[in-house]
Amino acid sequence: GEMFGLVVEQERLDEVLQTWDQVYDKEYSGRMRQKLGLVTEDLDDAALFTKLFQTMQETHSDFTTTFQLLQNAQLIGPGFEKEAVLQSLVGNCLPLAEVKKLLKPAFSKSDCTALMKVVQQFNLSEEGEGGFNPL
Repeated sequence: GEMFGLVVEQERLDEVLQTWDQVYDKEYSGRMRQKLGLVTEDLDDAALFTKLFQTMQETHSDFTTTFQLLQNAQLIGPGFEKEAVLQSLVGNCLPLAEVKKLLKPAFSKSDCTALMKVVQQFNLSEEGEGGFNPL
């Protein structure tokens, strides 16, 4: 951002930065509504977007496929079948057995025990002389 100071006055940069969050949120919300096929703006849109992404992450859904399924689903009108839409979305989620495999620790219990001994031996869990703080 400092490089902009070479070509734009600082006052103008400050004005833009003060409105950045508002402009970004408005643009993001508009694009998300468009992506999801939402025609009107709603006060709960931000909560909907957050919950959608949270659910996709928790279920290990493929983001691109989820959006394609939502775009192709008939969500209004006489052809709307809630169960069919839900089944297509659930089918995009990673099965529970696969999620468990992904979340299984990569280290064995003996690896963890050995690491803990090293940490204790070198006093790596505390800051200060001889200690190590990765932050």
